[in-house]
Amino acid sequence: MVGGIWFAIGASVKVPMAIRQRLVRDGAGIAAAADFREKMAGIGGSAWTASLAEFQSFIRADLAQWDADIRRLSAPAR
Repeated sequence: MVGGIWFAIGASVKVPMAIRQRLVRDGAGIAAAADFREKMAGIGGSAWTASLAEFQSFIRADLAQWDADIRRLSAPAR
């Protein structure tokens, strides 16, 4: 089993693409800021940025991993 904590800024697919792309761009700018990186490092974290497609792929893989772990570790119903 693999675990970790991550935080993200997300929006519904109903939000216009231009706004979602701006969230990605602005978020990447924040993540690149030295003070943000220093604060993250101070709590043992790091910043990672991704395109919309990369993040969707990450979410799908993360959900698949957790689903597999939950199914593998769950006790049979009684």
